[in-house]
Amino acid sequence: MSIEQRATSTMKRNAMFAAFLKVGKWLFIATLVAIAITAFFGHRITRFVFHELPFMGTTFTKAEWKMAEQCTGQACELDTSCPRGGMFQDLQRNHLVAGTPRSMVEQKLGKSDAPERNNCAIYPLGMCSGLGIDMDYLKICYDNANRVDSVSHYQS
Repeated sequence: MSIEQRATSTMKRNAMFAAFLKVGKWLFIATLVAIAITAFFGHRITRFVFHELPFMGTTFTKAEWKMAEQCTGQACELDTSCPRGGMFQDLQRNHLVAGTPRSMVEQKLGKSDAPERNNCAIYPLGMCSGLGIDMDYLKICYDNANRVDSVSHYQS
């Protein structure tokens, strides 16, 4: 191999190495940024995706709420795919505001089938949050005047 050929070959290798270093540098920076984002915001992102996102995005309608119950004769079961979950945020913000009379709530949602605890009514939403293996519920607590005091959801 002549000196010119060796010089050309060396220059090509140096150019490839420089290109590799440039790509590697940006890959390294991107990896560090991804790790930093995960470290600082990972819990928030995970919480949002698994515990908040399933409870927003659908407008409440009485018909859709009722249709989520699959009744055959005397027994009713809830469609567990979370048809009611997306209505939670709309219900909380626009229909179940503090001070709403219990009669209006029951007019919209029907009477709760679950036994009441501490003056709170429980309505099943479906298997919405997390990995979709636990049931989620709408919890509406009333004050002594039977008006909405608080609205929340929980998983069991």
